[in-house]
Amino acid sequence: MLQVLYKLKTAKVFEKARCKEEKPSTEIVDEDPFAIQLMSWCPESRMLCVAGVSAHVIVYRFSKQEITTEVVQ
Repeated sequence: MLQVLYKLKTAKVFEKARCKEEKPSTEIVDEDPFAIQLMSWCPESRMLCVAGVSAHVIVYRFSKQEITTEVVQ
């Protein structure tokens, strides 16, 4: 049985407040602009690279030590 250890959301990194007059972009009509297209994990450097369909890339670096923190939104 598999258990979810962590849920990673990247959309909030790229969200912008939209004006009422602003129309959605026509470049990516059928796809979600925040959809993840590619993920790559390197266990030696503890880095995770996440690439999305709208050409954004996020690089996460994980620590060897376990830390518990609260994320404030």
